[in-house]
Amino acid sequence: MALINEDRFPKVRLVSDVKDAVNLQARASRNLLLMDEAADRDKEIKTIAEQRALVTERYATLEKMLPTEEGKRLFAKLQAERAD
Repeated sequence: MALINEDRFPKVRLVSDVKDAVNLQARASRNLLLMDEAADRDKEIKTIAEQRALVTERYATLEKMLPTEEGKRLFAKLQAERAD
């Protein structure tokens, strides 16, 4: 039970936060195309930047929690894809 509570569940929560942040970025990107007012677009740009920072923070936390070399290698591949 400790494995689930102390290892797996915290990782799932971090990945869930990333998923939610990416979805919010997608909606804000869509809204940018639909909005006419500069102030509204600026708000969406700010939302995208905030959510991107949140994703970066969650990934940094998750990276510290990876115990295996394979996990670290796969995570590095994910980060490389994200950078492109």
